[in-house]
Amino acid sequence: NSLPPRSLAFSELGVIVARRLAEVAPQDASKAALRQRADTQSYLSARLSDRGYDEDALTASNEAVRLHRELVSIDRKESLAGLASALHLYSRDLVELGRRKEALAPSEEAVELDRELAEIRPEKLGSGLADSLKNLGEIYASVGRKDDALQATKDACGRFEALAGDDPGRSLPALASALNSLCNRHFELRQSVEALAASSKAVTLFRQLITGNRDAHLPGLAATLNNYSRDLRNVGRSDEALGAIVEALKYHRELVEKNRGGHLLGLAL
Repeated sequence: NSLPPRSLAFSELGVIVARRLAEVAPQDASKAALRQRADTQSYLSARLSDRGYDEDALTASNEAVRLHRELVSIDRKESLAGLASALHLYSRDLVELGRRKEALAPSEEAVELDRELAEIRPEKLGSGLADSLKNLGEIYASVGRKDDALQATKDACGRFEALAGDDPGRSLPALASALNSLCNRHFELRQSVEALAASSKAVTLFRQLITGNRDAHLPGLAATLNNYSRDLRNVGRSDEALGAIVEALKYHRELVEKNRGGHLLGLAL
């Protein structure tokens, strides 16, 4: 039997490979060597985070930020994308350790750098600004800045929607996820009608996505249906809310049957 792609063995192997790449990265003062060291630290941080080594991941992402700042001081235009990405990783690692207030500054800086990149090198941006905005919205929400969280998430949805028009295969899943976040931001501000509009659109997109790849997108649909049911109930549409939560429970049970450890919490919620 083949191992699942996110198995313990594969994630541990990823850490070993990433540590080795960091060890053998060139140490000379050239820009190419500096860039390679910066990129390997970012890669190491991601692999360590996958494995749950959060303190070590933070150390690696902090070093990646330092190295990418050096690159920006040498060639700002060429190196902005790398620094923005490293800051995104760094803020994520801080969040994983519960240091959400500290995560705000690097997350805000990542957004500002991605906005600058959108002006000077839009071809290098991809989904970077949208991803950074969604991440910032989540952090704002976690520290109680509800209005800021809503605005950042709205901006992220707008960016993902524009990207989905050009490349729906890559950007529709991100848009669906961002809309699910948006409904939560509206819910937190007691904006029930707006929350329902966002969760309804997210459900529609996830239904579309599971026709192409059920295994990848069923968790997203199940989670979004939970929110959709809540939002329907909050506008007085109780019968439809019941139907949505029954459907969500059906999908959560399907997911638990396939991977009990990975999805049991979703069924409990």
